[in-house]
Amino acid sequence: MADNKPKIDVKLARDGLSAELAIILPPPPAAPVPAPDGPATDEPAADEPVLTVDLVKDKLKSMNIKFGLNDEAVALAILNPGGRFEVARGVPPVNGTDARIKYYFNLDERNRPRQNPDGSVDFKHITPFIIKHEGDVLAEKIPATAGIPGTNIFGNPIPARNGRDVRLPQGKGTHIVDLTLVADFTGQVEIINGKVTMLPVLEINGDVDTATGNIDYDGTVIVHGSIQTGYIVNATANIDVEGSMTGSAIAGQDLRVNLGINGTVSGRIEARQDIITRFIDNAVVRAGGNIVVYDFILHSHCTAQGSITCRDGRGQIAGGKTVAGSEIVANVLGAPAASHTEIQVGIDPDLREEYHRLQKELASLNKDLDNAHKVLDLFRLRDPQTLPPDKQQLVLRMTKLQFQMSAQKKQMEERLAELEKMFASVQHGKIKALHTCHSGVKLIIGNCSRQVTAPIAASAFVVEQGEIRVAPL
Repeated sequence: MADNKPKIDVKLARDGLSAELAIILPPPPAAPVPAPDGPATDEPAADEPVLTVDLVKDKLKSMNIKFGLNDEAVALAILNPGGRFEVARGVPPVNGTDARIKYYFNLDERNRPRQNPDGSVDFKHITPFIIKHEGDVLAEKIPATAGIPGTNIFGNPIPARNGRDVRLPQGKGTHIVDLTLVADFTGQVEIINGKVTMLPVLEINGDVDTATGNIDYDGTVIVHGSIQTGYIVNATANIDVEGSMTGSAIAGQDLRVNLGINGTVSGRIEARQDIITRFIDNAVVRAGGNIVVYDFILHSHCTAQGSITCRDGRGQIAGGKTVAGSEIVANVLGAPAASHTEIQVGIDPDLREEYHRLQKELASLNKDLDNAHKVLDLFRLRDPQTLPPDKQQLVLRMTKLQFQMSAQKKQMEERLAELEKMFASVQHGKIKALHTCHSGVKLIIGNCSRQVTAPIAASAFVVEQGEIRVAPL
């Protein structure tokens, strides 16, 4: 006789966090068979099994399912044979969150131009630093949280991962108070090698002149006046001059001169990174990054490892020599009076200076080497045995020096050849005159040069097939 008992079907989740139950009823009994001599007779009906919640739960417990049982779901499964119901649910573990650092400053706000009340942007007024005051909170550690263990349907604990801790990124000029990083003094905040660092700021409330003397400072210097002729500001970080500059400045990072740089050919103006100013007139300026000028560059020697731009106001570069590693952009190059203006791009200015320096040193070395040859040739005309001891020692020293200078000469010639090969392969530099390039301008890109003999309107200049050609902007 076929089994007429309902089947209890249980499916377990792989993670042990749930169990589903379905009640499978047996097939219906076959139709009664008629008796040969009379009407059909039924077999005596067996007592139909009755499923209860407790009976099903006993079955589940026999499978070791004992946590998170849901009596209502079991009852629904019994009332709805064939349906599948979740009758047990464990508690999943909750991993802890990692500690994190919340910063109370945003370095991306640096060097953003000032927004005027009418919504326009003033590129001549840029905030180059983020200043924090003594006692300001610079960063805060949001602590890690502990994990919360779970329990599977078998009553077994499920471990949870605790959050990982992080250290407060303490740099120089800061101290830790509980879970916060606090500034030791008023200064400029930076992130250096992943650590929050305070750089001291020196503020000069007026000009750098006889009242202050020269400034040499480990940090940032803000001059609320001008740097006067004959005085120098040397800072390991940024230099910000609200006025003008006729003196000198050496910045370990950026140099910003709000009004302009004027008449400092004999001075020294350098920045390891960018130089930003309104104009440069009759000055020698050098930047390890870019030079940005808002009005004009006149009769100056400007050098930048990156680019030089002069496109606001007059946007003119006229007279002198302007050298950039990648690109020079101006509204106007040269002047109608055909003043000599040299524009160079495409070669690292340091390498070009090294090349010229080696040429001079090699010429001097060749002269010294030639003199040494002449002295030794004179001594060789005499019998060495007849030379007095001091002259014999002189011959030995001169001979040794000759070998040293010859070796040095070979090194210089090899380096010059290497630089010349490098210069010959440069093709990527670009010069742009957004309005006019006047006659009298000499353009140099890499190892190629071109003398402009007639005005050229709104053009770019690039190297093609070994020569400088005019290209559209």
